[in-house]
Amino acid sequence: ITKLHKIFSAMDCESAGCVKELVDAGEEAFETTIFDIPVQDIMIDRIAKYLRWEDLVNLRCCSRDARDLADAMFQGLTKLQIIHYTNSHNGPFPFIFRTCHKLRKIYLSNLAWLTDDLLVELLHNNPHLEFVHISLCTRITARGLIPLATHNKKFLFLFMPHMNFGDDFLNVFNEHNKQLLRVDFAWNKKLTGPCLQTFFENQPNLTKIRLTYVKADISACLVTISKVCRKLYYIDVSHCLVDVDDNVILGIAHNCPNIRTMFINVNIHCETMKYLRQRGIDTGVLDGCKEFCCESDEQRRRRWEREALEFRRSKDGFHIFLRRHRNDRDPEERREE
Repeated sequence: ITKLHKIFSAMDCESAGCVKELVDAGEEAFETTIFDIPVQDIMIDRIAKYLRWEDLVNLRCCSRDARDLADAMFQGLTKLQIIHYTNSHNGPFPFIFRTCHKLRKIYLSNLAWLTDDLLVELLHNNPHLEFVHISLCTRITARGLIPLATHNKKFLFLFMPHMNFGDDFLNVFNEHNKQLLRVDFAWNKKLTGPCLQTFFENQPNLTKIRLTYVKADISACLVTISKVCRKLYYIDVSHCLVDVDDNVILGIAHNCPNIRTMFINVNIHCETMKYLRQRGIDTGVLDGCKEFCCESDEQRRRRWEREALEFRRSKDGFHIFLRRHRNDRDPEERREE
């Protein structure tokens, strides 16, 4: 009752005052309980969105009436976050996926038991999703993700790092969704450059892009991004295969006036670097110049240490080669030497 009292106090609705009086009266007379509160109008439509699925699972264990109430309140959940649950045997997840129908956000990470069938059921039951994060779910294929394109057409945030789906999913996605605001395909090993280029051609509203460690050549994608994604303020394509000149980097800076972060592992001339810094654009630890003329003292020190280490390794390797070469010769030749 005390927890519900706090929730009701935070509710900005006309019925909150009436329900608060009902709860207060219940505390004094010990007659009114949580089960006397209207289920659909209050518990599902107004209270459930403030709770987590763990809260409802615990409520189910209290009594038979509590179980029935919790089962009904699953329909009002707006956010589902399941992270690193390693064992789903006899767990509540199939029931949760089948019961939730008003989800706006889902966050599924490191779930080895999650299958395409379970994910398809969850996505079909929640067509009004706005935020989707799926990562490290090794059993999920493109078949489980297809409903994101065909049935969930209103969501704006798509985060799928460490998921090895291929071009077939993005090809379907490009036909249905053109209003994404943020996207994350980091550590994907199957997407190709042309498919990603087509994807960015259809997403003019993107403000944040993350493609860290993507295996595809995304050089052409950067050109497309500079022309299409004019609202961009963050891009991270570090540790990707990129072969572009300063004009592409300057194109992103010129065409995207809101850009504030640009992590791209390419060396650029000092004039370009100076311009980016004057614009207040953060280029992270990947700052570099083809002529080494704009290095900071810290960058210069690190470069010297790296070059010295490489020299020592090459020198040691040369001595090892000489020793092995001498040992391979005949004993008489070594004695003569």
